[in-house]
Amino acid sequence: MAQYYDNAVKYVMLGYSQEFAEFMVGRSNIKVLENLETEQPTIKSHQNDSTLKVQLENETVIFHTEVQTDDSRKPMWSRLAGYNGFLIHQHEMPVYCNVLYLHPNAGRNDKGFYAYKGMGYEYVLRYNRELDKLIDREKRENNLKRIRPNINNILIPANAKYYRSSTGINIPLI
Repeated sequence: MAQYYDNAVKYVMLGYSQEFAEFMVGRSNIKVLENLETEQPTIKSHQNDSTLKVQLENETVIFHTEVQTDDSRKPMWSRLAGYNGFLIHQHEMPVYCNVLYLHPNAGRNDKGFYAYKGMGYEYVLRYNRELDKLIDREKRENNLKRIRPNINNILIPANAKYYRSSTGINIPLI
């Protein structure tokens, strides 16, 4: 029976979206530009870098960390919002997000938050970014060399070309 009422309200929301938006906000100075797709496919799989359930003082939380060598093609706040929403939905507890930037120049434009506010609505996503966690450039480069995968045990074709990274590491282009 409840599904019947849900469907009836959905019909009103879609068929009278302008009026419904005005009703929900309590104002008439809103304009519906487009009815967007409501189906959210969940078959797409994403794997984050580290997700831990931890005890911090008096609370149990999800501790999520992304490791980023260079700047991300998609803004980091957008990626973290997606991971954060999924993790909150799955675990029903607070999620503490972190980003560890490995390259000396990576993440310099990342503000460590995303927020908007208006008409009684507010969303804030703050996350910890570690730009200088690995100390200075020389120490950071030494740390990168130490944590990089050991490629000595991988068979690399004799004719492979190499890319020399800004940290001085030769990366085979296989």
